[in-house]
Amino acid sequence: MRKLLVIMLLLLCFGKLTVHAQTIISSSLIASYTKQQIDSIYNVNGLPSFLLPVRYDIEIYQLVYETVSYDSSATFASGAIILPVGTACKLPMVSYQHGTIQKASDAPSFNNGEIIIGIALAADGYAVSMPDYLGLGVTNLPLHPYIHARSEATASVDMLIAARSFMAGIGKDHNGQLFLAGYSQGGHATMALHRLLEAEFNQSITVTASAPMSGPYDISETQAQVITNDSVYSQPAFLPFVMFGLNQVYNFFGNPSNVLEPPYDFIVPPVMNGNFNTGDVNSIMPGIPNEIIKPAVLDSFRTEPNHYFRVALRDNDVYDWLPVAPVRMFYCEADEQVYYMNAFVAYDKFIQNGAANVTKVSAGATLDHGGCARIALILGKVWFDSLRTDKITAVYNVIQETGPGASNGSITANVAGGLPPLTFAWSNGATGNSINGLSGGTYILTITSADSCIKTDTIFVPTVTGVEEVIFSDEQVIIQPNPFHESTEVKFNGVALITKTTEVWIEDLSGRKVKTVYRSSGDRLIIERSGLKNGVYFLRIKDGLKEISKKMMIY
Repeated sequence: MRKLLVIMLLLLCFGKLTVHAQTIISSSLIASYTKQQIDSIYNVNGLPSFLLPVRYDIEIYQLVYETVSYDSSATFASGAIILPVGTACKLPMVSYQHGTIQKASDAPSFNNGEIIIGIALAADGYAVSMPDYLGLGVTNLPLHPYIHARSEATASVDMLIAARSFMAGIGKDHNGQLFLAGYSQGGHATMALHRLLEAEFNQSITVTASAPMSGPYDISETQAQVITNDSVYSQPAFLPFVMFGLNQVYNFFGNPSNVLEPPYDFIVPPVMNGNFNTGDVNSIMPGIPNEIIKPAVLDSFRTEPNHYFRVALRDNDVYDWLPVAPVRMFYCEADEQVYYMNAFVAYDKFIQNGAANVTKVSAGATLDHGGCARIALILGKVWFDSLRTDKITAVYNVIQETGPGASNGSITANVAGGLPPLTFAWSNGATGNSINGLSGGTYILTITSADSCIKTDTIFVPTVTGVEEVIFSDEQVIIQPNPFHESTEVKFNGVALITKTTEVWIEDLSGRKVKTVYRSSGDRLIIERSGLKNGVYFLRIKDGLKEISKKMMIY
């Protein structure tokens, strides 16, 4: 409370603020994690480290910054910025919009909730901005204006600009790439943010790519079935969140008894104050959410297209616009909380409006809302990673030495990413992306981009010493795509598999062999998911001389 009063006094001293002023009121380091601690967090939460590399220690800061309220008046909000430690490169940024939170202290800037997503992104070299939104975190609002698109977007863009300012102040450079992502309510907020950035900030901020996930984009029709259907719903608390959150903006009703049935008109309002979480509110709600609404009000909502509540919901739909930057919407058909048809409605409208780079992707037909989150978030990150310019990736074509002393091996680096021009420095003194005349052995390549990003790889060149002897290294075994849904291809660069000596199989996380793989040609394998469930597996390869293990994921 004392901190809140200080912030309010500061705002009064600043006087009337202009829209999107983004002055940082306070900043504080709230947590830091080493790579070892992050690995432990992954282990506890069952997160796949091979898809979420831990390359850096990270630090989490809470920012309190100026923004505008839902009525455009001056206010303040808070958020978390998570930064990698010890990077040489300029950093790409992710603005991650969190899902449904009702309790103010569950917000990211209190190191709670979805902060683990920010940690995972920062540990792989992203700078991550995580707005709390209005009414959550450090706030002077009595309640979060839930699913209010405009204030979700303004709080997010002002947090983003404040985060960039903070980074500059501590010597962290932004490389100009900006990725947007969010799940559930965060998917809705991501759409709202993307729309606002391209409509009002296109001269100063460029969106690289946007990944809204399982969001209620068509809240007035598709998602409104939660209200109109007389069906049990897994999260009935969402209905009063929407009603009371938007009432704060549109002032539908004065006395809750005007719209709520007893006893809900008495027991629901006291928990709509930011001190109670979703579970608390669910515990006092009926299984069928609309049972809290007076029958006459519910009937009017069902039958009148311009009912005041329907109009307010329509005002917060976020699908009827024309995105310029690429949009990839993730969803799951079995999502019981946010109906997957939201993505289809948005996709169809985007295409109708002339969008050139919009896709919709199922993260799993049988996954519910909770199960969908992990897969969708990983797939979104994999997509972002493929677009990064700071992260240098290399695939090596290795030609083995045909015999001891032949010195006719070679390595060619096929490089993606990195700000050009790139420089190549080999451990044998060579430069360029390809070296020839090699003896069998290990070679180290350091690739440096124009903005000082560095990638170092160790590549092994085999020597053939017998007809049935094959030596291969981890770098020569490439699974692509990974993760995959139906099938993937395994390539063995520069190595020919010998039938008599090579074994290939798949193990689950417990080490149990779940599938034997048969090669389709000498230097490649096709792995079909047939019989395998979604999850993380190990591809095991043994040729009598060496055994390696490669992680892969099926979704």
